[in-house]
Amino acid sequence: YNKGLSYYALGKYKEANKCFADVLVIKNDDHEAWTYKGITNRLIGKNDDAIKDLQKATQLKPDYYFPDYNLGYSLRENKLYEEAILMQNKCISLKINYSSAYHERGLCYDYLNNFAKAIEDYTKSIEIDKFYVAYNNRGLIYKKQKDYKKALDDFNQCIAINPDYSNVYHNRALLYEEM
Repeated sequence: YNKGLSYYALGKYKEANKCFADVLVIKNDDHEAWTYKGITNRLIGKNDDAIKDLQKATQLKPDYYFPDYNLGYSLRENKLYEEAILMQNKCISLKINYSSAYHERGLCYDYLNNFAKAIEDYTKSIEIDKFYVAYNNRGLIYKKQKDYKKALDDFNQCIAINPDYSNVYHNRALLYEEM
């Protein structure tokens, strides 16, 4: 298991995935191994396998937020937005101030064109830990709504927090063109 975490930390996801699979041969009820096997499956492009692994992890440890969050993430990547929202709701019920879950749920609402709820979740993510990508994504919604001042404020705040996040510069340039 620890070897798998080491490979994971190094970005060697295939090797990490194999280590977690090996753990599960010996101890099939290890919810952490199922969780990280699911995460690494997603990272190597096997999202359907990731979903199955993460479902197993949530069954084994239903009161732990992390597998729920990652299952929701994988469901969103498969465009199963309503199911992903349900998983992020469960995650948030278990860990109320988990910024990433609000951001993930916001993405789902955004893809479903429920911009009011997306803004609400991006705002909550920002309130918890000033997550720079949430500023960018909220700014994109404000841009769609033609609320250019709020969009510009969010893009600038994103840059202030993380000037290396290149997507926001592109988004801000498109905003300037539209203004």
